[in-house]
Amino acid sequence: MTTAAQSHEQEDLRGLVNRLAGVVSSAGYPAGERAALKRYTPGGPLPLAFYRLWLIHLGRELPADVIGWATIAFGLAHMGPDAHQPGLPLGRVLAEARYSETRLEKLLASRDDVRVKLFANLVRFLGAKGMGFDWTEAAQLLLIRDEGKREDFHRRLAKDYFHALSKKSSDAKEE
Repeated sequence: MTTAAQSHEQEDLRGLVNRLAGVVSSAGYPAGERAALKRYTPGGPLPLAFYRLWLIHLGRELPADVIGWATIAFGLAHMGPDAHQPGLPLGRVLAEARYSETRLEKLLASRDDVRVKLFANLVRFLGAKGMGFDWTEAAQLLLIRDEGKREDFHRRLAKDYFHALSKKSSDAKEE
């Protein structure tokens, strides 16, 4: 795939994530639907609320990776209206939240069904701290299947994580 095509694909993903986050966090989105998405256990049976969200509120055909997108909807609902922070890298947020390297390594090394469960734990961790991030990166983490693209994403996430850790460490030394 060409760089221009990859850029277009990235913009499509970003637009869909923005739209999904906007719907789930909007005041007009039914609280019962949001609660049903929060109760979803990633990797488990899909709630009707996800189908309704996707087919009616977004007006789209169901995606190929229903589990990945349902996990994203779960996370957005779980973390609340400030979950999606466009431009705020997940790796940086994980470092600032003191998410352990061991947990991050397990997440990045995991495959599909385990990955959604580990990601759900990450969502609960960040949600408890009230820390949102750019959910386009969550979509990449959960949806990329191509090994090369997946590894590129992992490198970017690790770079953001370790850069933020080193900045935090140097800031602490200056104090």
